[in-house]
Amino acid sequence: MLMENKKRPLKTSSTSYALWLLGKRAHSQAELAAKLKQRGYEPSAVETALKDVAVYLNDEAFALSRIRYRVVYSKWGKGRIGQELVAKGLTEATINRAFAAWAEDDENKASWQDQAATLLERRFGKYTGRLEQKDYAKRVNFLVRRGFDFAQAQAAVAALRQDE
Repeated sequence: MLMENKKRPLKTSSTSYALWLLGKRAHSQAELAAKLKQRGYEPSAVETALKDVAVYLNDEAFALSRIRYRVVYSKWGKGRIGQELVAKGLTEATINRAFAAWAEDDENKASWQDQAATLLERRFGKYTGRLEQKDYAKRVNFLVRRGFDFAQAQAAVAALRQDE
């Protein structure tokens, strides 16, 4: 088989290319279809490839995997993770089931609130007294950009206040 820079196969069937992509990392069904179309495969070939590799595709398992990865390594909140999963072509129902499955796992007992406070403490540390408005806004905006909701961000900032 011809190889381009030893990274990806050049002229292969759509199924072979789909398997190659899945060998690199998990994909959602919609994401895999988009990559095959982008590569130039005909819609019928894309459909055939998706049928051939269907046993390796599980959108809920993919979503759960992305949630675990983003919480542990990226320190993202639920909102931002949800946006990423929607961009990967997952339905809202699939995303909700994956978040529910993630929350049921005993290893994930820490709440989103606790995760926000931990992330904020690592970034800015604890503080004493009253924060100036710009410092308060900086902390809240930091958490909101990471996908935590506004109430979680406010509570996390308040939780890091040390009494003098």
